[in-house]
Amino acid sequence: MTKKLSGGAPPVTGDLSCGGPGRTGINVAGSAPSAFVSFAQVGRSPSELLVAASGPAAEQAVAQPIPRACRTVKARAGGTTITAKVISDQPLDIGDGGRIVQTDEVTGGTRLRAWQVLFTGSGYLGTTELVGTNVTRADAVRLARQAYRKAHAALE
Repeated sequence: MTKKLSGGAPPVTGDLSCGGPGRTGINVAGSAPSAFVSFAQVGRSPSELLVAASGPAAEQAVAQPIPRACRTVKARAGGTTITAKVISDQPLDIGDGGRIVQTDEVTGGTRLRAWQVLFTGSGYLGTTELVGTNVTRADAVRLARQAYRKAHAALE
């Protein structure tokens, strides 16, 4: 399967039925209002996404673990092979419900660790992701709690 990305990015090929590398777990977005921000820092790349979502769809996004068949994904973007493997996927006590996922990724020979936290609040679903060579669970939880506090203050 091939998926053309916007912005002139190279097409991604491979098994994308599980969402592919960088899967956010947020399949409820559709045309819902959302905001995304990504930062470049030495040794790490944090990002945050907020999507207007509520009810069963938002609850399901944080309650449902990644299916076993989707825990390893391999794809190609341009000439680069990307392999991602879920190491852990657990509930997390944040907001109205949360989940933390640890993924090890190999991109073009570089090994990275990625932590993704999904959380819900009143009328929204958020995710933070922290990628780097030495990022930790504590770093990811700290980023997610900061994002949740800001979203809660602005939206609730």
